[in-house]
Amino acid sequence: MFSGIIEKLAAVKNIKANGEGKRLYVEIGKEVAADSKIGDSISINGACLTVSELNGNVAAFDLMPETLSRTNLGLLKKNDRVN
Repeated sequence: MFSGIIEKLAAVKNIKANGEGKRLYVEIGKEVAADSKIGDSISINGACLTVSELNGNVAAFDLMPETLSRTNLGLLKKNDRVN
């Protein structure tokens, strides 16, 4: 359940085109990464996103066109901060 409490700020490591959407790579930190697995839901800037890939402390999320049109996630660039 999403509590609405921001646990940490994180940095965008990369964002790549992925079909009609994008794939967002975020440095989620050691503690969050240790508690996460593929398929988990993590809120990024208020949007609940599903972890599609984990590589160390970096999690990847697939952003569908609908998500991109209704959030600010499509405007993110490398090194931007997210919560």
